[in-house]
Amino acid sequence: MLPKQLATRAVLVQTRSRMISLCRALLRQEGIRVPSGDAVSFVKRVRTLKLSAEFTSTLQPLLKTHEHVCEQIKDLDALIAKAVKHDERAKRLTTVPSVGPVTALSFVALVDNIERFSSSAKLCSYLGLVPREYSSGEKQQRGHITKAGDSRVRSLLVECAWGILRRQHPSTQPLQEWALSIAARRGRCIAAVALARKLATILFAMTHHGRDFEPERLERGSNVASAA
Repeated sequence: MLPKQLATRAVLVQTRSRMISLCRALLRQEGIRVPSGDAVSFVKRVRTLKLSAEFTSTLQPLLKTHEHVCEQIKDLDALIAKAVKHDERAKRLTTVPSVGPVTALSFVALVDNIERFSSSAKLCSYLGLVPREYSSGEKQQRGHITKAGDSRVRSLLVECAWGILRRQHPSTQPLQEWALSIAARRGRCIAAVALARKLATILFAMTHHGRDFEPERLERGSNVASAA
């Protein structure tokens, strides 16, 4: 049942994001900006704004729906967190900083039997995290990632990558520094995708070898594909 619950959660998160976007658009039309913050606190931040009674009543259905959706997501998150405690593979993946229960369980559900992937490169290709290749004469150029396969897991890995990029953590410092070096050359968005691909190789190795995350392997500069 959990794969269905993970899919349900993804739809609820998308619904919440759409409502937030619509609320922001309506507020911008009035020249009002919402203070920054996470999705859960959005309604609370909106209600701190000085709005007319008429405009408040316009937003009210969206805000109430947002709160209801947040409650449903919270309930599913509790169920998913409980499931991770009883799944050794998923619990192992959460030892990687920024990889939470939803990402871990989604990865396990998608991969299923890790042996069906002969290498981490095959998995990254399956996730659509490898660049497209264009051939012109004797030249071979790379473009944007293919975005093939499961978009939900790919998005979760990119989200985890952004978490590593934005927050300092001793065990992921080598990964952060590596990604920031790419960001300096090619921009943070490309760096986040590259880091997501590298995270996929780490999760692959951890699942394949049955090991927890071992940051010292990164510190030694070993191949990230075996950094688990």
